[in-house]
Amino acid sequence: MDSEGPLIAAQSKNVARLSLAGVERLLEETRRGTPDGKIPVLVLKRKGGRGTETPLIVIMDEEAFRGLFGRLQKREAEPDTREFVYW
Repeated sequence: MDSEGPLIAAQSKNVARLSLAGVERLLEETRRGTPDGKIPVLVLKRKGGRGTETPLIVIMDEEAFRGLFGRLQKREAEPDTREFVYW
């Protein structure tokens, strides 16, 4: 994993081209490499060429999405006394 937080483990890739099948393969690798209890996320940055800005694309599968959504709902139900909440 390239980065981890309390809830999420992310793998980052900088790509020039990537097929949907390639995205699926990377997402599966990310899922297999994620520690138990963490939500796997794939972060892609496309190489746009010299001087071309491109956005980060954050990808997760349905299981990860449901896991994250469920955890966020639990957090909203619990009172939070911290001033800043981070992932």
